[in-house]
Amino acid sequence: MIEGFDRGVVGMACWGERRLIIAYDEAYGAHCANRVMTIQIEKLTTAGIIPVVGKKIVTIHEHVGTIMIL
Repeated sequence: MIEGFDRGVVGMACWGERRLIIAYDEAYGAHCANRVMTIQIEKLTTAGIIPVVGKKIVTIHEHVGTIMIL
């Protein structure tokens, strides 16, 4: 689980809502340029992938990623 998320939901009522802003060091760690790939939309569509923000994709090397921006 994400450390910042665990702390952010403590004390919430069932069905309650809360907006959490979690610092990178309490989430997935510091930004690392080698964890970010820029892929042209044409390459996705040529591979039969319909690009949708939030969609999970897997590379041929089995790296899992999420489409963040179109």
